[in-house]
Amino acid sequence: MLAIRYVLRDAMADFSILYRIRSLRSLLKFLRSSVGSDDSIRLFLRSPTIPELRVC
Repeated sequence: MLAIRYVLRDAMADFSILYRIRSLRSLLKFLRSSVGSDDSIRLFLRSPTIPELRVC
């Protein structure tokens, strides 16, 4: 039973790392695409003043 627990823990750690890498790649892809867009940059600059985009 203890061995199964270790295997599951290792599998979850590997999955977590892969998930983080995929998330970072997605974020980087989004940032690269938005750099060339003036509308995205304006939205980013205005986002603190838009209540729906605030994280509270």
